[in-house]
Amino acid sequence: MIKVTFSVNAWTAQSPGIQSLDEWQAWSEGKDSLREATPATPKSIPPMLRRRLNPLGKLALSCFESLPEHQADAIVFCSEHGEVERTASLLSGIACNEDMSPTSFSLSVHNSIAGIYSIAHNYKSPINAICAGPDSVFTTLIEAYSLLKDKHQQVACLIYDEPLPSMYLPAHKLGQQALAIALLISTSSGNGGSNEFELQGEPLIKKPTQTAQTRYPGEELIKFLLNPDATMQYSSSAHHWTLKRTN
Repeated sequence: MIKVTFSVNAWTAQSPGIQSLDEWQAWSEGKDSLREATPATPKSIPPMLRRRLNPLGKLALSCFESLPEHQADAIVFCSEHGEVERTASLLSGIACNEDMSPTSFSLSVHNSIAGIYSIAHNYKSPINAICAGPDSVFTTLIEAYSLLKDKHQQVACLIYDEPLPSMYLPAHKLGQQALAIALLISTSSGNGGSNEFELQGEPLIKKPTQTAQTRYPGEELIKFLLNPDATMQYSSSAHHWTLKRTN
């Protein structure tokens, strides 16, 4: 069993058309839904670098720069699928015997958004870009915890994903809208406050139900953060995860 504790000092989330806490609260109560809209522009990224970003990258970095007091001495970038629209376009071109664009290829790698951020901000502290399939949200928190144990004071986490292209939908039916979540994490104080969290993970023995498999954990994480009395339970194909407050 995996068990880690940490403090969430600040968090924010963005989806096209939903940004404020009130809008996310209405969404969590079923009064609103994730909807298509023009994503916000990351103002801290210079225009020449910004033009390299796809809508997902712009959404992710716009969310990250809105994180209150987002100074951190390490950052974990995490996406289940990364720049999947760009990658799918490259694969389609290969299938049609078209030449591959070196620029598109370099921007399709999993750490491309992290790289653009580090260039724009001259950020020289540790940056990790990870993926763990449906377990990605939870492994992000474990990675942040590991960095804290390595004597980093605050670790920022940026989790982001977008809907999959139609060619992948028969095999992967998660139909989430583009979504980005940013968190600022530090070592748990042990005082059991409302921002103190415990994450447990254990290998899954029984296969999860279809209902559990079709929930996007990023959306579930936002609902959990908005509700101080909630406990988040999620089962992937390999693990069962429990995230709760320690107060």
